[in-house]
Amino acid sequence: WDMRPKEPAGTVWLDDEFDLYENSPVKYTHVEMKPSAMLSIMASLTPFSNHNQSPRNMYQCQMLKQTLGIPFHNTVYRFDVKSYHLHTPQRPIVRTHEYDSYNFDTYPCGTNAIVAVISYSGYDMEDAMIMNKASMERGLCHASVYKTKVIEAAPPGLDIKYASPYRFNNLDASGVRAVSSLDK
Repeated sequence: WDMRPKEPAGTVWLDDEFDLYENSPVKYTHVEMKPSAMLSIMASLTPFSNHNQSPRNMYQCQMLKQTLGIPFHNTVYRFDVKSYHLHTPQRPIVRTHEYDSYNFDTYPCGTNAIVAVISYSGYDMEDAMIMNKASMERGLCHASVYKTKVIEAAPPGLDIKYASPYRFNNLDASGVRAVSSLDK
């Protein structure tokens, strides 16, 4: 049984509104839901990626993996060695369809900043930012670091000596010295 197609066939997009039945004039073997289905989840979160160069899209995917936000909601019950949490994460102003379909608003990652791209005093700073002090004081990009550490209560080999029980005979139920024991 030969599984190869008898004549050349291609892939159609569901957006192309082809007739997905046997009487279609276009011969196809596969149907993609949408063009962004070929991308990874990280790449599909980049808005207007079709207007960027391919290396810039890959660079954005690497940067998106490093974003701060709310990585999980059960912080109290986790024992990660180190985790970072952004205090005031925001929804992006421009979102893709995948951002809404994956429900990323539950775990927002990032802050919307107003950015001016200018030449500052003739020095071309490629990977630098000049931050507004007032914005920083209002909480822009404030984050916390949670670290898990093991702390020993007492060094090994240290003998803890407890007070003998007869020293507590003069205390009342609230832990204060009883009035009847003051005359002794």
